[in-house]
Amino acid sequence: MSTLETLNLNFNSIEGRIPEVIGSLINLRELNIRGNRLIGEIPKAISNLVEFEVLNIGYNSFSGQLNMEIFNISGLRVISLTNNNLSGSLPANIDLALSSNNIVGTLPPEIRNLKAVTQMDMSMNQFSNGIPRQIGGLQNLVHLSLRNNKLQGSIPDSMSNMVGLEFLDLSRNNISGNIPKSLEKLQNMKYFNVSVNRLYGEIPSGGILRSGTAIAVKVFNQQLDVAFKSFDTECEVLCSLRQRNLVKVITSCSNLDFKALVLE
Repeated sequence: MSTLETLNLNFNSIEGRIPEVIGSLINLRELNIRGNRLIGEIPKAISNLVEFEVLNIGYNSFSGQLNMEIFNISGLRVISLTNNNLSGSLPANIDLALSSNNIVGTLPPEIRNLKAVTQMDMSMNQFSNGIPRQIGGLQNLVHLSLRNNKLQGSIPDSMSNMVGLEFLDLSRNNISGNIPKSLEKLQNMKYFNVSVNRLYGEIPSGGILRSGTAIAVKVFNQQLDVAFKSFDTECEVLCSLRQRNLVKVITSCSNLDFKALVLE
């Protein structure tokens, strides 16, 4: 099978480990074994595959340290390790789908080098510190999820340069401050989720309902005790007023983690 270029075993019930002999498939470009019952570490022999481009091993039970030698394969552009039990740190030169592992560390400034990437899912890991401003250079990125990490600091203004962005999920982190007004420039945005953080103020205008009505969403800072009283008071007052020149409340959202007003 030394001439094999693509191996696709997705969504079966294959058990055991990836054999080291896989390193002898010198022409292999794609390995797709997503959705099986495979265990153990990712074999180092994969780093011998000089033609390798796609590694898709999500939804298995692989464990151990992320093998950094794999990321030295010059042709490797897509890797999906979603929903395994891997640990380690983040590489900075490939299309990433690394959600639901135990990857720790910071998002490196070198993330700006991923200019061809269109999808980046690094949710449910242990990334900490801030979102690097260099992420704003990823103008081809369409989908970005950093949900459920330990990210801190503010949302960088540079994200307004990510003009291709349609999906942005920064929820369940420890991000603080205001949502940058410059994000109004992201005209392609269809999904925006920053719930369960320490943000406050208003989501920049530019949101559009299906009816064509422009909206803004005011998010209350849950870290302040006064936010609970302020939210209840503002809801009561705004909903009872009938002045033509005042902002209209369309609806509200309130639970233990998130309080917001949707305003016309």
